[in-house]
Amino acid sequence: MMVAAFDESGHLNDSKMVVFAGCAADPDQWAVLGAKWKQLLDAAGLPYTHMRSAMGYNGVYKGWRHDLDAKEREAERDNLLESLAKELESAVAVKLVGWQTAASFKKLPKDRQKALRGINYCAFEGCIRSILEGTKQPFMLYCDDATKYSNTVLNLYHDLKVTNPDFRKRCGAIAFAEDEMFAPVQAADMFAYCYRSHLSNEKRPIVEKIYDILTKRHEDDRLIEYSETAKLGTGILAKPKTK
Repeated sequence: MMVAAFDESGHLNDSKMVVFAGCAADPDQWAVLGAKWKQLLDAAGLPYTHMRSAMGYNGVYKGWRHDLDAKEREAERDNLLESLAKELESAVAVKLVGWQTAASFKKLPKDRQKALRGINYCAFEGCIRSILEGTKQPFMLYCDDATKYSNTVLNLYHDLKVTNPDFRKRCGAIAFAEDEMFAPVQAADMFAYCYRSHLSNEKRPIVEKIYDILTKRHEDDRLIEYSETAKLGTGILAKPKTK
């Protein structure tokens, strides 16, 4: 059974798009990645990693390597993130993305936006639909334990169990994990963050380098689209024409 870990990146009011992205692998592959990431993070003096914190030197990266000047600190951070990304790409081949643009969601009537519960959940549906089409194996889901969306994601999970026979047959469980304690969710955070940044054309060198590393092999990118009468669980997956 594959283990798929997902995380979100972006918000309706301050991002061009919202991405739900993740990585899927068997437990042995995740164990290998977890051990290699721990070695790299231990050597860097960090208990775990988080992309937004790394880019802003806050959270777990607050005060990290203040003994260096700004350029040296940035170079060391970039080297660490690149090394983590290379280990992720080496260990985990299957990556999945569901996303929707903020502009397209805002164009929907207000009652439709309310019925869809929010753009984040639309992106989550896109990611689930992507894994159903991208692999035929049974799987378990892990998501970041963020209270702002975990309850609705759980409700959507139950909705999909009812409305989608393939999902009901193949998805064995869903769990919510603290990213600082679970390397697969940290990996999903890295992939989601870099994918959204790339799609948004933010052009940050280290983020673009990680994006290039993580999309060398399999990645299934799906834009999720809704009609003006659609409800959550009935979105239409489309291959983007451009990235």
